[in-house]
Amino acid sequence: MIKTLPKTYRLAAPALLALAITCGGQAHAQGGQGQNRVQISDMNDIPLGTWSGYGSLQGEDDVCVWSGTGGYNLTATSQAGGAFLLQGPGSNELGYSVFWAEHPSVNPINLVPNQTYTGLASNGSDKKCRDAGMARLIIHIPENALAAALAGSYAGVLQLTVAAE
Repeated sequence: MIKTLPKTYRLAAPALLALAITCGGQAHAQGGQGQNRVQISDMNDIPLGTWSGYGSLQGEDDVCVWSGTGGYNLTATSQAGGAFLLQGPGSNELGYSVFWAEHPSVNPINLVPNQTYTGLASNGSDKKCRDAGMARLIIHIPENALAAALAGSYAGVLQLTVAAE
């Protein structure tokens, strides 16, 4: 039996549409002894800056995903439930996209909220990814969403859950 613990990113806007992804301590999913273990770590803030009134905002974070089996699955969940949304002033919302690449050199996949992506490969041979086996998380806010948003601070939570395959 595999016990899965989620990893949570907090998305916050300290100023007018200045967005960052922050995370708490390490979270990992683990099975019993041996190979059915997986861990996600080395998650950092992703500063997106302040929107200038033109273009999209995007930020990236290279994270370590280690799996004793070499494979894992991933599910991304937003506090909004059915969509990746930041909550703003009043009841205003700002949509964003989440992308995941098993390794920074491969094309990322566009994640759908609450959908589990299977068959992902962990490139790290140790739990700290000292051999450069990093995955990449990308957050993207399109220009049209930014242009339609009211000025103010926006915040939300993105949770990533990994399990060994």
